[in-house]
Parts: sequence; C-alpha cells; structure tokens
Amino acid sequence: LLSQYLSNCPVYEIKEHIYKLEIVKSKESQLVRSDFNFSQTLFKQIKDIITKNAKGKSYLIFLPGKNEIDFLFRLMEKSEICSAFKLFKLHGQIELGQQKEAMTSIVPKIVLTTNIAESSVTVNGINAVIDSGLQRIIRYNPLSDQESLVLERISKASAIQRAGRANRLGEGTCFQLWTHLDE
Repeated sequence: LLSQYLSNCPVYEIKEHIYKLEIVKSKESQLVRSDFNFSQTLFKQIKDIITKNAKGKSYLIFLPGKNEIDFLFRLMEKSEICSAFKLFKLHGQIELGQQKEAMTSIVPKIVLTTNIAESSVTVNGINAVIDSGLQRIIRYNPLSDQESLVLERISKASAIQRAGRANRLGEGTCFQLWTHLDE
C-alpha cells in the first residue's frame, strides 16, 4: 500500500540474520554509585563471569566512564584470569588507531567501553557483553545553572542496545549486573 501511495516506488526486502541471544541477570541488586568498593565488586563479578564462561568468548564490558575503565583495566592487566585475552579501552579519549584495533581485532579480547559502543558500531569478535547498567550523562541543574556529569542507571532501550552487541555476528550472551527488580 505504501509503495502504491508513493507512485509505485520500488520495495526492497533486506534479510537480516537473527542470532540467539541469552540474557543472564545478576542475583544481587546493584547500587547506583561509583567508588572504590563499587569498582572492586565489579571486578569480582567480571572475574566470576569470565572464569565460568571464558571458553570461546570475547567480551565487551560497558562501564559508566573513563575512570572506571582505567581502574578496571589496571586490575585486569594484573589478573591471571584475564591473561588469555588482549585488553582494550574504548572511549572518546582513546587515539583513533587504538580504537580501530579494539574494533577490528579478532583475537580473544576484553574491550572496556562507555556507552560510545552502545549503538552504530560493531566490535568484531564480540560474543559476550557484561553490562554494568550504569552511565555518566551530562545533566543541567537549574539551581546551580551548571551542567555536570551524573551517574545514573541506563534506560531499558540502552540495555537492549547493549545486549544486542553480543549477537551481532553470531550467537551471544549478555550478563546484566542487576536484577529484574532494579529495572
């Protein structure tokens, strides 16, 4: 009907591969905070996930911001569990060459990223996502007449986008670090 309405314009059918996606939720509720204890707990959760699911996986890990990425990167570099993976950072301040390597490398890898990788990019080789469920976003405060970065939970739409990074190129798994009660 739409084609007829638009003077019989051509209709194209684009077939898309739809791969299976398993979503695994945490058994523990997550607090909206970002401090040393949060980062340590997050590192423990990530290690547990990788230990139980490492075979054949490459991970894209969504974190709230650059500070959390830098902190976890240092911990992961020292961790024996992560030694089987190439580690990458992916955020707005990373050089273009390093960003390209993180996105195109197909070796077993762990990519620590912000919501920059949430949509519109495909990170090759990724078949598992670990999602902290948090983001930093600029919010305007009318009381102070200033903008500031605020830590908050991601939207349901963002959670769906992030999970979808795991099954873009094949079957995948998304580990969401919050319970269904946190949604």
